Formats: sequence, structure tokens, C-alpha cells
Amino acid sequence: MNYVLSFKAAKCKLGNASIKAVLRCLCDYSDDNGTNCRPSTETISLETELDRRTVFKALACLATNDWIKVFKPARGARQSYLINAQKIETVFQQINFAGRFLFRSGRGSEKW
Repeated sequence: MNYVLSFKAAKCKLGNASIKAVLRCLCDYSDDNGTNCRPSTETISLETELDRRTVFKALACLATNDWIKVFKPARGARQSYLINAQKIETVFQQINFAGRFLFRSGRGSEKW
């Protein structure tokens, strides 16, 4: 389980709570670099408390927007996911920097 990647994904703005929930669930099941991620859609549905159809839509949206890559295996095997950890890290750093900048700029003439 990768709680660091999940924490950073939680800070990303995805525009939809169900999509973010699915991304965070995938991060929980991945390695540090976003690989070796193989939860079933049923597991994702149970953990996020989302309908399976909503999970499928969220996975499609995440793949379309390059947050994940979906690898469909041969018949009978579970599909796997590759999480774009670099994209999560980049967005997290941008949000983290912007938050610090906004906080500091709101402090008036105090020096840091």
C-alpha cells in the first residue's frame, strides 16, 4: 500500500469526487512508483462505496486524462493499472507551492 501517493492524489483537483475516490483507491493498491496495481473493480467499488458502473466511468475518465493506464490482460486474468505518479507529483507540487504563495502573500508586509 502506498499512502504517500494516496495522500498526494487527495490534494489533486480532479473535478469529481468519485473520480478522486477511485484514483486514491488505486494508489492504495500500488507500489511507490504507481506500478503493480491490480485491485478488481469489485474491490474498488466496495472500498469507495461507489456503484460498479460509476467505477467503470471513473476509470475511463482517469485513463482518458492520463492519470492512469489500463492494461487488459488475456482472458480470465485481472486487469492492471499503471498510475501516473509523475503527474500526481507535479500537480501536488503546483498546489503545494500555490498554497504557500497565497498564504504568504496574504500576510501583508511581514517578512519571512
